Amino acid sequence: MVQNQTPGSIRIQPDEGDEWRYDAIEKAATFYDCNRSNAVAFACEGVRTLVRSARRVLERAVLTRAMTADIDTEVVDTD
Repeated sequence: MVQNQTPGSIRIQPDEGDEWRYDAIEKAATFYDCNRSNAVAFACEGVRTLVRSARRVLERAVLTRAMTADIDTEVVDTD
């Protein structure tokens, strides 16, 4: 029997200088019209799908270099 490895709760603490985390979660909750917990999950899944789709589009030969330069698929720098 496989045990569930999902924790009972997860905390995202907006430490000093990291207030943007709370703001980002609030924006996601507004965007998805749901509570903060669901918004985090929806955003995590959504960004994976969005980036995967953008990369597929960028790999198409029909796009010019100028077109691909206008599309930024970089992941947010976490440093």
